[in-house]
Amino acid sequence: MSKPYWSNDSLVGLCYWLGYQYSYYPHYHYREAAIVGEFCKLVNAHLKYNDCLVNEVLFSRLGIPNMSKKRLDLVIVDGSKTAKPNANNVKSVVEVKYCSKTTDLNTLKDDLVRLHVVKQYNNNIGCFFMVYSQRQRPHSMFVTQKGNAVGKRSITHNGVTLTYHVRVVKKVTSTFAKSAVDSSYYALLVEVVN
Repeated sequence: MSKPYWSNDSLVGLCYWLGYQYSYYPHYHYREAAIVGEFCKLVNAHLKYNDCLVNEVLFSRLGIPNMSKKRLDLVIVDGSKTAKPNANNVKSVVEVKYCSKTTDLNTLKDDLVRLHVVKQYNNNIGCFFMVYSQRQRPHSMFVTQKGNAVGKRSITHNGVTLTYHVRVVKKVTSTFAKSAVDSSYYALLVEVVN
């Protein structure tokens, strides 16, 4: 799968929203739930007619065993028959996570492994990890020193080997100086490809 049709404008919008919020509250870092809520609105605004966005969906709703209490942040379904997610109508799933240079890598890798489980269960589902950061470059496992996508990488975590591909990196900054790469607002989309 390539980058989803809804990703570019939604990610740019999120970057601008993060900058806008910073202008009001410069000492406050927004929690993941607030970011998920805003990203939901932005993705929903760019979905095609029959596609529906559902948040906080249990893995078990998709028929994935052994993850009964775990939830997916966002699920995009083909809503032509029903808007309720099930194993047959899910197009994409998205996990959302804050990421900076100091973020615990294990929390990021845990989410990637969960998306890998979905991909192994149903290879037709697009499995995405939306990573954002506020006024700093995200961790080097996703972006280069220049703030660009690292491309395709493989990792092993808790005995699971998976491959991910950074599909889209969007950033908003207040200056064109070279140092801006380390103080921009970032939103990026990572696909778990296997």
